[in-house]
Amino acid sequence: MLTMKGPGSIHSIDIIFQIGGPEPTYTGLDGDEFHIKVTRHGKSLVFDGREHEESRDLPLHEMWTLRNEGKGQVLVDTKNAKSTGEPAEVSEYERVNQ
Repeated sequence: MLTMKGPGSIHSIDIIFQIGGPEPTYTGLDGDEFHIKVTRHGKSLVFDGREHEESRDLPLHEMWTLRNEGKGQVLVDTKNAKSTGEPAEVSEYERVNQ
C-alpha cells in the first residue's frame, strides 16, 4: 500500500497496488484521475499508466528502486517526462533508521 500526503490541510490518499494485479483507478491530491499498473523489473517496481489532467491524457512511467547505502536505505524514484523530448527526473529518498 502507498500512502500519499499533501502539504498543509490536504488529506492523505491510501492506494493499494498489487504487483501484476489489476490496475487501480484513483483521484490524486490535485484532482487528476490516475490509472496505474505495477510490475516487477528485476529489483525495481515499475509503475505504468495514464493521468487524466483536465482534457489531456498523459502517459506515466516510474521505476522505484531500493538500494542500501551506508547506514540506511535509499529509494530512487525515476520518472520519465510527461511529454516527449524532456529528460527523466530522478528523486532520491533516504530511509532514516530511528
